[in-house]
Amino acid sequence: LLRSQVGCRLVDAVYVDLSNRQLVSLDNLSVCPKLQTVLADQNDIDAILSNVVTCRELWKLDLSSNRIHCLEGLSCFYSLGAINLANNNISWTDLQQLRHVHILDLCLYGNKDLERDPNYRAQIINGLPYVWMLDGKFVTSYERKRVENFFKTSNSKRPLRRRFAQNVYFVPSHLKNASSTGVYGAKAMHMMKNIPVYATPTQEIDEKRLAYLAYNFEQEVKLAFEANKGEKKFRNYRYEFLGVEELLAYRSQYRKLLHKLLFLLIGKKLFDLPLKIMTETLKASKLLEIGSIEVVHFFHLSSDLTNHLISIIFGAVQIDLESNVDNHLNQHLFICLYNLIGEIYKKSTMSKESYKHRIRKLRQNHTSFQPHYRLMAQKIVLMVYPSAEILCNHLSEPGVEAMIAAATGNYNIPKLMFNAMATTDGYQ
Repeated sequence: LLRSQVGCRLVDAVYVDLSNRQLVSLDNLSVCPKLQTVLADQNDIDAILSNVVTCRELWKLDLSSNRIHCLEGLSCFYSLGAINLANNNISWTDLQQLRHVHILDLCLYGNKDLERDPNYRAQIINGLPYVWMLDGKFVTSYERKRVENFFKTSNSKRPLRRRFAQNVYFVPSHLKNASSTGVYGAKAMHMMKNIPVYATPTQEIDEKRLAYLAYNFEQEVKLAFEANKGEKKFRNYRYEFLGVEELLAYRSQYRKLLHKLLFLLIGKKLFDLPLKIMTETLKASKLLEIGSIEVVHFFHLSSDLTNHLISIIFGAVQIDLESNVDNHLNQHLFICLYNLIGEIYKKSTMSKESYKHRIRKLRQNHTSFQPHYRLMAQKIVLMVYPSAEILCNHLSEPGVEAMIAAATGNYNIPKLMFNAMATTDGYQ
């Protein structure tokens, strides 16, 4: 199986996609010591054992939608770029294995034992101090301070239970000095050289981490493209330097455009909007380029890469709002974006039918979800309006129908519009 997936000698493989292969373990990865990216989502794997340490260069590991309850193998690493453990069977006890690991991007949503805690995110931030991004949302220094105060000021009569021991926790003896004895490869070394890993979180550290996440994203896109040149999802995409680092570095000049780009990327993911509509909207909104960056390339990325891009851009928005340098985005819209980013991550690991069922339940049972969903739909419709003819020509697309219905609050309007179009010569 490995030989058929890597397209080169096993000892030279750096990227492998083993998604949905009915795997029950990762035992055979030891024959690929140079692996950097392993995609093994939608399998039946229940444990990450110590044999994974033979892949010293491992940097990205997607094990979402498995049955994992043991993280022993990951505890040997000093740093990892991305770990997706969404939709597994991980407990709070299992997470103790990751307390000393520096993780740039960690996804844990969909683990029922964890999500039963109403303070789930605060508990993770409190217990895993070296995580930069959690469930698609950047962990800023401001949020860390808020979490610290949250636990300190909890009612003394009924104090909040910390899921992780505050001062003392077990660290394997061979990891007492993890920076010299832990498992790490070239990418982890590069991160350690460029980021002060044990520095007290500040806004300056936030900016450095976010810039590094943008750099890491560029490397991830390049690796994915080189490994998947013949695959359908990359067939129409020619890798070029995307310029995400530059976009963040000079964002003070383009904040309004950056917000519009974020709206469109989220709208595309949330409603599955056709690329034709997005391209025409970029033209109408004068968004084909931001500075010297060709934004249209962002809309050709695969689903998981688009998620990562959204998270990075939203991280910049978070930092700007918390430092009071961004007055172009009101608090209500920020909360809307914050909640919907969680939705697009969940959507990525669910079938279309399962996600439709989830949206129906959210509309019925969670009154807070509907306004966010509607507000985003309205923002996208207003941006698409200059290309209304294109929009009307795609009314039969389920995503377009859902977006218009959500924006208007009337689920009969798309059908009425479609019928009107069918009885005329087109959009007037």
